[in-house]
Amino acid sequence: MKIISKISDPIEKADLYFGINPSDRRRPFVLGANSNAQGVLSIASWGAASTFGLENLNSIDGSMWKDWRASLRHVGCDWVIPIIEKAEKTNNLDMAVAEILQRANQE
Repeated sequence: MKIISKISDPIEKADLYFGINPSDRRRPFVLGANSNAQGVLSIASWGAASTFGLENLNSIDGSMWKDWRASLRHVGCDWVIPIIEKAEKTNNLDMAVAEILQRANQE
């Protein structure tokens, strides 16, 4: 998986991220979080992620990521939104994955 953007959220005490898993041909987009609370034993650390593709954009699993657009904005990936919207209109998930990875590698 390639992390496209990651932020530290002080309220959630977590690192929130958007990534791409190009090997998942159906749901390559990943919204996830890992605890980053200081002083927490590693056994008490947590992590969670939800995957999505074009067929489940508006029904992503997980309580944190219900609105994929707002979630992408929150993690600093608002530039990804029009790429996914275009892929939804053209039903071309592979194009979206390739374009997002290409742009992320340029930054």
